[in-house]
Amino acid sequence: MQVRPLIDLEKAKKAKECVQVEPPNKIKLPPLQLGSTNTEAYNFDYDRAYKLDSKEESRRLFVELVQPLLDRYLQGFNVTVSAQPWQSLPTVIVVLVQSWGS
Repeated sequence: MQVRPLIDLEKAKKAKECVQVEPPNKIKLPPLQLGSTNTEAYNFDYDRAYKLDSKEESRRLFVELVQPLLDRYLQGFNVTVSAQPWQSLPTVIVVLVQSWGS
């Protein structure tokens, strides 16, 4: 799971970051508001979680997830790397990686 930083348009509209990344594998969303009685944050566990607010974090994601797949590809295996927005939270990107075959 990857969380991107706010873009300029969001910053201009005074948006605040609401997704918290707790490495190595947790994402936390604030409780619902607008009249909700729920006061607890929503917690999600993933294989890995990254907050891509620096080149170092981007590099860590590549080294930990993508580079091993490239090595497998060069050994003749089939691999897939896909990144897409997660449901209605465009700041959260799901990165799917897999390898199969021989």
